Amino acid sequence: MYRDQKLLFRELEESTSTGCWYFDLITEKLTWSDYTYKIHAVENGHDINTTEALNFYHEDDREKFLEAFDDCANKGRSFRLKLRIRNSIGDIVHVVTTGRPIRENERIVSVMGTLKDVSAEAKLFERSRAAEEKYTNLTALINDYFIVAETDKFGKITYANDQFCEVSKYSPGELAGKDHRILNSGTHDKTFFRDMWKTIKAGSAWEGLICNRAKDGSIYWVRTFIFPKFRQQEIIGFMAIRLDVTDDIEAQKELEEERKRNEFSAQLAAVGEMSAGIAHEINNPLTVVIGKLSIMKRSTHDEEKMNRFIGDIERSALRIAKIVKGLHYLSQKSRSDEHSVVELGEMLNYTFEFCREALKSKDIDISLQKDSERLFIRCDEVKISQVFLNLINNARDAITDSNAEEKWIKLVINKEGRYVRIDVMDSGPGIPEEIRDKILEPFFTTKDIGKGTGLGLSIVARFLIEHDGTLEIIENDYLGKSFRVTLPLVEK
Repeated sequence: MYRDQKLLFRELEESTSTGCWYFDLITEKLTWSDYTYKIHAVENGHDINTTEALNFYHEDDREKFLEAFDDCANKGRSFRLKLRIRNSIGDIVHVVTTGRPIRENERIVSVMGTLKDVSAEAKLFERSRAAEEKYTNLTALINDYFIVAETDKFGKITYANDQFCEVSKYSPGELAGKDHRILNSGTHDKTFFRDMWKTIKAGSAWEGLICNRAKDGSIYWVRTFIFPKFRQQEIIGFMAIRLDVTDDIEAQKELEEERKRNEFSAQLAAVGEMSAGIAHEINNPLTVVIGKLSIMKRSTHDEEKMNRFIGDIERSALRIAKIVKGLHYLSQKSRSDEHSVVELGEMLNYTFEFCREALKSKDIDISLQKDSERLFIRCDEVKISQVFLNLINNARDAITDSNAEEKWIKLVINKEGRYVRIDVMDSGPGIPEEIRDKILEPFFTTKDIGKGTGLGLSIVARFLIEHDGTLEIIENDYLGKSFRVTLPLVEK
């Protein structure tokens, strides 16, 4: 019977992780149960004295235990304490220890108590506390830097944090019970919000950029994330977290406006240069016409000379007509932003008409090398014409500044699969290695002050990107580095 009771008691201790202890105040003998030995990692049956037992308690908890034990032994007050012990192998064990007085003839003769191992619960509590602290810190961080709102499942605002009120200029009371239409700026159409609601009502998160109007009428932009809130797999509301990106949007607008201004400046510069070239192209044949007519007035009897003069006048007039035709061709194209399909060689020949005479005056020969196959591209012809005019003018300046003995510019067209490449080569000194990586950057120029904006090649590169094309510097078989333009081909 005694053996069965002992086994039952041991099973009870194991199942509850609880040991017992008993201290005889008369003999000052301390007795531990089997599980109490186990908690302390001490061999079962080892004779434990009070000093040794007390030293197992954590140094920060020892006084607390002594005070409670003294009150129990002397004043009969029971106790229950959460403490820590350091067992014999150095591990910290979280315990709940209890004690109650045992009396004989109204005299306290001993103290009996329990020692429960609650380390698992303590670790769980610590993890829970850490998670709660992390959540609290995260919530504080979100509230400090983000605009946060919660709504019911109908979209009515139930919570708005301080950032929301600060940016929207509405008080919490003004926002409560309203939906987000109170902030509608009119920037987005009904489809935008209908698609958003369709997404979140389906249980998915939504992310997008929204333009809102504050109470004072000011506009602000927010990067918005909306998450459904669930209870038992049913949507009960929504949480929206927003980041004010108004400054970023404004900065992007300013950059875009600056880019357009720079592009427009470069186009104006190109137009000015083109105009000067056109004036030069027309002025030369016009001078021939006027000069020959003046001579013809004075010499009307020499039929052979008259026929020769008439031939010169006719050729000059045709030259002027060709230039005017090219101008008319480009002016028609400039009226529309739409891209059209053009034959590349024909477009380049029109471009040559704006610079051929100016190149001739500097003894620079320009030529186009291509196969007989007609190649078609879809483009804004004015922009692509400006691309090649810019590259030709750069080549002209390079040749002129270097005083090269040979003076030529060559455009070589080659088909490569679904693309056409146009290499623009010249007899100039080439592109120095030290500026090769910088030459396509905006505002970089090798020309003297007042002779170049430094926008030409960067605009060329941008125009080509708009056409899914590229501009690169390559090695050629003539004098070194040149420019290569690559554009996608289309079928006529």
